[in-house]
Amino acid sequence: MATRDIRIQNTCDHRLLGEILVLGPDGITLSPELPISIKASVSLYRFGEEVSPTRYTLRQDKQLLFENKYHKILLNEPELYDGALYTVDYYTYINFCPKCLGVGFVDDLAEDAPGVVRTLSGTALLSQSVEKAIITTVGTNKYYSWVGSGISTLLGSKITDVSVLLREIEFRAQNALGNLKRVQIKHQEANPEVSGDEVLDAIEVVRATQDGKDPSVINLYVQYTSQSGASLDYEQILELTQYRAR
Repeated sequence: MATRDIRIQNTCDHRLLGEILVLGPDGITLSPELPISIKASVSLYRFGEEVSPTRYTLRQDKQLLFENKYHKILLNEPELYDGALYTVDYYTYINFCPKCLGVGFVDDLAEDAPGVVRTLSGTALLSQSVEKAIITTVGTNKYYSWVGSGISTLLGSKITDVSVLLREIEFRAQNALGNLKRVQIKHQEANPEVSGDEVLDAIEVVRATQDGKDPSVINLYVQYTSQSGASLDYEQILELTQYRAR
């Protein structure tokens, strides 16, 4: 018997919505935080009302690194109101994207058609169950309060020894997957027809490492097998801070 679940991981579109812009002292310059990948996709808003594209232009910001990617938004006429609130929607590049952190996927729902969400089963369902077990904060799922690892609470903790932090992340991930396996086996005992593709069998590797290029990033790698013998793996990027270098 194959069960199904709503698919939470989907391809990231790298589109940023509602970024607040600070008007420059010249009254015409607005600088998005990240590079713009598709200039035609930029939508500028003033107090929530879209500004006509005929009232502003995009120009490369040559004062910044990667000047061929960064752009300024220049109003055709100076803003006269000091408290004007401008926001912008735009697409950025995958390696700059704060939504997916460069991995190309986000944990969010997506529709195949209006009202029809994507679902998955088999080993894809097991992979999502493993992901949920690792990224969920324990107790936040009111239907399955046991799901989760508590890893997210470590990222803002006062642990200053990175080696201690890495080992604690590995321990919590291992523990969360152990809980998942026990619950899945109990479910299978009550429902013997459950497919082995959906059940976690062995946790082969759980490894957390500090990123060699960005010390504020921790890479978590998990390798495991399904009861049917499929070898699978999972990677998660964890940010220690909200800082993203420009």
